[in-house]
Amino acid sequence: MRMHPRIFAPLRFTLTTRFWLALFAVSLIALIGAAVIAHWSFRQGLDGYLYESESKRMRSYAETLGDIRSVNGDWAFLRNLECGLLESSIAPGFEQPASTSGGLPRGLALYDSEGKHLAGSREIPTDVLREPVVANGKPVGFLVGEPRRRLSIEVDKRFVQHQLQSIWIIAAASLGVISLLNYLLARNFLSPIRSLIDGTRKLAQGDYTVQVPENRNDELGELSANFNSMSVILQNNALMRRQLMADVAHELRTPLAVMSSQLENLEDGVFPLTADNLRPLREEIDTLTRRINDIRLLSLAEVGELPYSWRTVDLAMWLEKEAGRWRKLLVAQGIRLEMRGAAPLLVRADPDRLGQLFRNLAENVLHHGEQTDLLRVCFRGEGGYAVVECHDNGAGVEDESVAKIFERFWREDRSRNRDNGGSGLGLAICKSIVTAHAGRILAERSELGGLCVRVDLPLIEAQS
Repeated sequence: MRMHPRIFAPLRFTLTTRFWLALFAVSLIALIGAAVIAHWSFRQGLDGYLYESESKRMRSYAETLGDIRSVNGDWAFLRNLECGLLESSIAPGFEQPASTSGGLPRGLALYDSEGKHLAGSREIPTDVLREPVVANGKPVGFLVGEPRRRLSIEVDKRFVQHQLQSIWIIAAASLGVISLLNYLLARNFLSPIRSLIDGTRKLAQGDYTVQVPENRNDELGELSANFNSMSVILQNNALMRRQLMADVAHELRTPLAVMSSQLENLEDGVFPLTADNLRPLREEIDTLTRRINDIRLLSLAEVGELPYSWRTVDLAMWLEKEAGRWRKLLVAQGIRLEMRGAAPLLVRADPDRLGQLFRNLAENVLHHGEQTDLLRVCFRGEGGYAVVECHDNGAGVEDESVAKIFERFWREDRSRNRDNGGSGLGLAICKSIVTAHAGRILAERSELGGLCVRVDLPLIEAQS
């Protein structure tokens, strides 16, 4: 007979159940220990009470015997002594013991001052109570007896039994209450974890909009906040990925469409196959190649795979030298270049990547700096950084667009001709290069009225 495989499947305990079981086990051990200690303490207290009561009883016996001895002058009265004479000395609540020889209760013995047995039991236990018998101010003997006695009255017995039972009943009731409180505590304590489990399940299914409550101030609250931050980052990355794919398709589609149209015209004989008619194809191929190279360069930079050759560079001297390469190109476009700065600025950098960085900044002015006729480059040391600011006096960009200019494929005017607008990747590449140099790059309004791009690179002196 084949058994169903789930019948013998191992039990699956939730985290709440495990946490509750752990608290229950600790509470059970603590309550059992407390009950055992309380039981032992009650027994010890009862034994002490019986011991004190027995001592008081024997003290009363000894005083009575001493008084009788003072009246009679010797111990001869013991032959006619009745146990009833000592009844008034017995502590209430204790058994009235049978008398032995000499009228003493069972378990007691009387000795004279020389240790001679006079009356009572001869079987003296090892742990005895000893009370002196004094007559006329002089010790004339001593009374010995057992140190403990059992309770005999049924009311007292039931009381003791009830107290011992109450200890265990209270312990059991406390365990039930504590178990309930532990369960509620476990649910409340682990509720953020259940929210995180649900959230991670949704993240795994591709729902990046999920958020979990942040209603705690402990480590679980911090974990929930970090989860929400991660969810936002994943959501933004998903949006950027979709936008990137759309932008790449759009950027590549334009030159391909131009090339396709030109080839159709050549095939249909609309245009003769001449060098002038092939030139637009070559230009579009060059444009497409630049786009692909920029995309590859940006991808390598963002994943940290772009190679760098690090060395010590005097940025001030390097900028003055590099300005000679930009000046002719800028002047040809009617843009005057000013360089302002002094003092050596030693940074750890890759000169080739620096050239790419500032070349992209210069090309950004050429492509986007409408009405620009001045580019001012200022460099100085400030707060442990080499600061380079590129100011232009062009139209600039809108305030709400300043923070977006370092995004991939961003153009303030999406409809602008790409021959003038560039690929939209230059400033994104600049940001990746500056980040790799442990620096900062930002854009702001220029004092000249256009755009200012500021680059901060750590100085070697500040690093050391």
